[in-house]
Amino acid sequence: MKVKKSTRSKVPTACVNCRKRKIKCTGKYPCTNCISYDCTCVFLKKNLTQEKDTSLPLATTTVPRSSSHHNEKVSADAHHLDSVIKLDNQDYFKLVNEPIQTPVSPNTTNASDATNNNNILFEDDSDYQKQLITYQKILTNLYSLPPCADTQVLINSTKSQLNNLISNWKPGIDYHKLSNLSPPPQRSIETCLLTNKYRNKIYMTRFSFWTDQMVKSHSSDSFLATTPLVDEVFGLFSPIQAFSLRGIGYLIKKNLDNTGPLMRIDTKETIYLILRLFDLCYEHLIQGCISIANPLENYLQKMKQSFTAAAPATLPTSPTPLSSDLVVSVVNQLPQPFIQTITGFTTSQLIDNLHDSFSMFRIVTEMYAQHRKHFAEYLNQAFSLPLQKSNLFSSFCSSEYLLSTLCYAYYNITLYHMLDVNTLDYLEILVSLLEIQNEIDERFGFEKMLEVAVTCSIKMGLSRWEYYVGIDENTAERRRRIWWKIYCLEKRFLTDLGDLSLINERQMNCLLPKDFRDMGFINHNEFLTKISTCSLSPSSPEIERLSLSRLIEYGKLAIAQIVGNFFSETLYNEKFTSLETSVKPALVRQKLLENVFEDVESLRMKLAKIKYHTSRVFEVAHSRYPDYSKNDLIEAAKFVSYHKKTWFSIWGAVTNLIARLSEDPEVLTEQTLKYADEMYRDWKEINQFLIQVDTDFIVWTCLDFYELIFFVMASRFYVENPHISLEDVINTLKVFKRITNIMSFFNNNLDEKDYDCQTFKEFSRSSSLVAISIRIIFIKYCDSEQIDRAEIIERLKEVEPKLSDLLREFFDTRSFIYKYMLKSVEKSGFHLTIRKMLESDYKILCRDKAATGNVSEQGNVNQVSQPYDGTVPVYSNSSTSPANSPLKLSSLLNSGEESYAQDASENTSCNLPHQRRSLQPPKRQPFALSQVGGNENSIYNLGTLEEFVNSGDLTDLYHTLWNDSTSDPFL
Repeated sequence: MKVKKSTRSKVPTACVNCRKRKIKCTGKYPCTNCISYDCTCVFLKKNLTQEKDTSLPLATTTVPRSSSHHNEKVSADAHHLDSVIKLDNQDYFKLVNEPIQTPVSPNTTNASDATNNNNILFEDDSDYQKQLITYQKILTNLYSLPPCADTQVLINSTKSQLNNLISNWKPGIDYHKLSNLSPPPQRSIETCLLTNKYRNKIYMTRFSFWTDQMVKSHSSDSFLATTPLVDEVFGLFSPIQAFSLRGIGYLIKKNLDNTGPLMRIDTKETIYLILRLFDLCYEHLIQGCISIANPLENYLQKMKQSFTAAAPATLPTSPTPLSSDLVVSVVNQLPQPFIQTITGFTTSQLIDNLHDSFSMFRIVTEMYAQHRKHFAEYLNQAFSLPLQKSNLFSSFCSSEYLLSTLCYAYYNITLYHMLDVNTLDYLEILVSLLEIQNEIDERFGFEKMLEVAVTCSIKMGLSRWEYYVGIDENTAERRRRIWWKIYCLEKRFLTDLGDLSLINERQMNCLLPKDFRDMGFINHNEFLTKISTCSLSPSSPEIERLSLSRLIEYGKLAIAQIVGNFFSETLYNEKFTSLETSVKPALVRQKLLENVFEDVESLRMKLAKIKYHTSRVFEVAHSRYPDYSKNDLIEAAKFVSYHKKTWFSIWGAVTNLIARLSEDPEVLTEQTLKYADEMYRDWKEINQFLIQVDTDFIVWTCLDFYELIFFVMASRFYVENPHISLEDVINTLKVFKRITNIMSFFNNNLDEKDYDCQTFKEFSRSSSLVAISIRIIFIKYCDSEQIDRAEIIERLKEVEPKLSDLLREFFDTRSFIYKYMLKSVEKSGFHLTIRKMLESDYKILCRDKAATGNVSEQGNVNQVSQPYDGTVPVYSNSSTSPANSPLKLSSLLNSGEESYAQDASENTSCNLPHQRRSLQPPKRQPFALSQVGGNENSIYNLGTLEEFVNSGDLTDLYHTLWNDSTSDPFL
């Protein structure tokens, strides 16, 4: 039974600002604290004693600061209005907790307001405010009259005019003021345009927001304050924003503020693991870039058959002829007769076609597809048997790397023959390769090839019906099939990252595949219009006659179209995301917020209809005693997971948009809480599903979808603190128990030479993310129950003793669970983005040194700007640094000539002149200076886990990468 948490009631009428500052509020409007801080005084409706549904928020503005008599008069008038104005509960305020604020009288401004208005680059909209207040007063008077037909007509008419006013409220830019800005702004014009009189904080994503201080300040003490608020990797609507740098910053900040000594070590270990996984993901992107840019040279270099320098991590800009010697060297590495057995191609056949690039591209891609099919069959069988060493596994791993190398090489050489590229044959080859890359999560290559596939298919007219006129039907259906496969792949990529689509939904009007046409959907627009009210059922002949594989294809394309429409019409719709929308009054944005929730509900209905149509697939996936083939079980389970994951992804993206439109994103609406509860139930269901599926291999195939679901849930747990039960702990352990069986298989079969196998790397990334998410949930459970790790293990022993050892592994950072993340500490430093964060301190330091002649400006400032090339020194994995001096971020620079474990203070004293040691770096006084060596391989590194936990300073880490104003979340 859940125990309802009591609500604090010490200051029942405290305003929002006093509650955030945790100071006593007078309860008057405006309160004395807000007057002192010169900020807007906001009271939430739920904190005031009012009749139900008897209030309407007025336009949001700044608090007038004139005489106390005037303040009392305005406050009294405002409370009078708010106590009598009433609108139909079905209108636009049913979804939100509205702040009660007072409109500024046009005749009452002071010097402070005048100064603020000078910074506003929009035209005055006082007339709109007057009209709004007038309509509100009219409605108030009309509601006070006895109900009758004539009164209702007047109410409806007034509400319609009010709706028109709200819908047409568009801020006008003052171009004269914009063109005569003096002095020129330090920040971008876009930054300056956000200054407005309605709000001083505007969220861009859940973890990044604009404030008016950004325009005023010329410098900042944190790295992220000097970069765009929207992360180029995570974008506007990524469902995993909590994994971005600002999201990690929030996790650190929250634990700095709220974590007691009992949980501090567990928290620091978790933060370290997240940063390590964050770094590894970027490292994989870099390696993916190198692999596709110069695949043959990169492969031979790794195999130590070539001693040429590593190729730059950029795509080639011109067609470079393939070296026959290099190709032959790679082809001869293919294990035979193994390759011939599983693909049907011999080494001699490849060499015979060596100089026909398109023929080779088709052959190696076909070989790669056959290899993936047989590799999956082998793993499905191997996971069902007792663990044993198998040379067959090593052959699969090595040949996978070789085949991907050959595919990349011939993709590069054929890419520039555009006359040949713009053919159906070429697109079919490219789609096959894209499907493989999507399966193994090769993000960099997938994205680049996807852009080519979309561009080529649009130029060929595959998305337009006009280009189908006059050709035979077989060719037409082939073109449609290729187009919709590319469309599905693009939308799958879209839901993972929340990016802007490469395809313009409104310019796409080709016909749908035959199965859709048989169901009554001729094209994309008709499908979206009719799907919600479609009368088809699983027993309808049009659906019942479809094979399981065709039914799954129908479901995938249906989901893709729903997702594409939602991104186009909601997430990236100018109505919700334009710059002008960000500076509109709260009343207008709340109306838009309701439109967003309506669109979300429409999407949920469509997803539910697709689930209904494909219910046969769900039955197969959930069958406990299946009479279906193993392949059917795998494909059905993957589709069920994909359907669930789509909703989690969409909601994760939508919360970014909600944050932009909300007055205070920390105030969760009734609808938001409803969705959160439903997602919690869905998460419990998918846990049960993964526990009961037929084989561990099916768990692995679902892991790509499951990792996002689990991370979204973990993000919610560490932000919202929902209730976590012991049953949740048990079920997550049961799921991960099946994942550990796969880990054991790899540990038993994987040789060091096979670490570049994409199958292994993809599984390791997914399992690591799931492991960190589970660890966060377990820590939050301990925190909510106020117990330590020993007590939770004892509790588990009482009900599930077989899982207690696995739970202990989660709290032990030396466990095999975290081996993949921590092993690379010996080899890898932080990636280029984090390097730049830390460089800001050293560039200042090196510049000062250069001015005194102590160090060459060219030799050191330029040195830290060199791109990370992946060639790094090896560090000791043991911790020997003393804990008497906190380990600062400034000590994370190491030349590679001495062990990182050496005390940072010793490095400083040994390598800097005495007069320089006495100086403090600008702004960052707590920093200890570190060695800046002449070795070009100098890198930044977090050090080992033990060093970070024992000597790391979370406060210093937080203030270096973030600051106090950049980690205010909304999930």
